Amino acid sequence: AVGFASGLSLSGFKPIVCIQSTFLQRAFDQLIHDAAFMNLPIVFLCTRSGFSGYDSPTHHGIYDIPYLRSIPNLEIFYPINVAATEKIIKNSFQQKKNPKIILQPYEQVEKKVTQIFFSRNKDFLSDINLIGNRNSRISLICLPNQLNTCLKILETNKKKMNLLIVQKIKPFPEEIFNKFLKNSKKIISIEEGTIHGGLGSVIAEFILDNKLNKNLLRIGVNDVFIEAGDKYECSKEAGISYDQTLKKINKFIKK
Repeated sequence: AVGFASGLSLSGFKPIVCIQSTFLQRAFDQLIHDAAFMNLPIVFLCTRSGFSGYDSPTHHGIYDIPYLRSIPNLEIFYPINVAATEKIIKNSFQQKKNPKIILQPYEQVEKKVTQIFFSRNKDFLSDINLIGNRNSRISLICLPNQLNTCLKILETNKKKMNLLIVQKIKPFPEEIFNKFLKNSKKIISIEEGTIHGGLGSVIAEFILDNKLNKNLLRIGVNDVFIEAGDKYECSKEAGISYDQTLKKINKFIKK
């Protein structure tokens, strides 16, 4: 599919490749040598980024961000809702270069009441969206597939922390990110993916490269494979369920 899309792109078309995140791993070589090396304007719409139900442990898309980040010319997005997804796709049709990865979760965005607001709200179209007080000393950071967990945590700590929802992973929007983190002393990243090279690593690199005086807690899947299961079962096995995450955060805050 990736090689075919590259050929279509070279012929003047603007192809969209729909594929499960875990299956894109099998096209790693073509993704680098065909799509990215030739800097072709292909859109890859990748579903099941994160935990992906009962199909198989190999179907979880928890390794996508680390390996995709390593590829030059590639842009990576994780849109919060349909409006944001449409915006990225429409913008890509106006461009003549840079393949784009659009990651999507396994579950529907509208599944929970807290997400219905975001699915219909067109205000959440920025690369990073802030919920809460910009002057908070603690910042919680996540991708949309961990939004429900983070909103619940934010609800119990409204006066202490804010929430940053990241929709663009690469190139990382450093300027707006730094602006939001200006007053934060403690930063917590939560991700439904491997912790090595993922969102937390993006933030850690930013803090280190800019010599910022911030304390960072990274919460995600450790260096393990996760069995098939629903979101709660997988989260609990990975140590990132709501209760497990809240316990880690409270311990970090008290330090």
